[in-house]
Amino acid sequence: MKILFYLGHPAHFHLFKNTLFYLKKNNVKFEIIIKSKEILEQLLIESKLEYINIEKVERKANILSIFLSLLSRIKSIYSLVRKRNFTHFIGTSIELSILGRLLGVKSYIFLEDDFKAVPLFGLLAFPFAYKIVTPQVCNVSFWEYKSLKYNGYQKIAYLHKNNFKSNSKVLNKYNIRNNYSLVRISALGAHHDLNQKQINFETVSKIVNELKKYGSVYISSEEKNLPAFLEEYRLKINISDYHHILANSLFHIGNSQSIAIECAIIGIPNVCISHFKDKIGVLNELSQKYKLIDMITVDEIDKFLLDSKKYFSKEFKNHFLENNNKMNEEKIDVTKFIIEKIIYTKNNMN
Repeated sequence: MKILFYLGHPAHFHLFKNTLFYLKKNNVKFEIIIKSKEILEQLLIESKLEYINIEKVERKANILSIFLSLLSRIKSIYSLVRKRNFTHFIGTSIELSILGRLLGVKSYIFLEDDFKAVPLFGLLAFPFAYKIVTPQVCNVSFWEYKSLKYNGYQKIAYLHKNNFKSNSKVLNKYNIRNNYSLVRISALGAHHDLNQKQINFETVSKIVNELKKYGSVYISSEEKNLPAFLEEYRLKINISDYHHILANSLFHIGNSQSIAIECAIIGIPNVCISHFKDKIGVLNELSQKYKLIDMITVDEIDKFLLDSKKYFSKEFKNHFLENNNKMNEEKIDVTKFIIEKIIYTKNNMN
């Protein structure tokens, strides 16, 4: 058995990191390839996992650049793997799906979005994938017959109680006070983000000023050049400490769906600003069934500013934690699922 993992985003590192550490500990052969994306390479360096970077410069956020980069990566990965005798590919990418079919290698393509939310990805990846690995609530349209479902979410792979223990002592490293909120400004560049209405800096400033009523405020952002009136709030930490900082916060708001889901899992009241409101199964379940994410659009931010105090009330927090406990009791350890149902299946052991 020899496995290729392809990581294209920091979230993919977190999704697979505990699986990778397990495989390394048990001397299972695997290799990692990545493309440059935000802090992904830095995370791998800190993890001491070996990797090959096939795209060292981040592409531009337009359709032509996305398409040309895809073709370039397919060529690069093909050159690396065609004679390496991998038994299966694991990742979240179109590239692995196409190359898996071309080379006769089983590709397990992980996804946490419904087909209707990422139709271009689905049309290019699903026909060639061996298995499409998704939460039970995801709908992959015509390709449901090849889906491999699990009762959980991708973020549980690294935030499940078996794999993550919040450490409040991390706050002391950065002189962070206990009562603080986090604001996230994500850089949007995926093909499904191109038409998303952006949050402007003036709106972020309004959010910060509102949250200051309840404690300190920190901004987490990939923007290299925040305006001076926001730069003073920038969160400056070691990236490996981020989830501990998140887990000890009072509240989170931002335009990252991934971090909203993380908040839901670890029990942090949060608001997600997204054009995917009511469009993705995972977000729908967490926001509607479990009441663990409040989804709003950019046009609804003023309403949040008027209602923000509810998130800091004792009654809201108690009810939120009850819902969080219920959700976590009903979901599985996703890392354990990957190891038992994908890595060590009879088909992959042959």
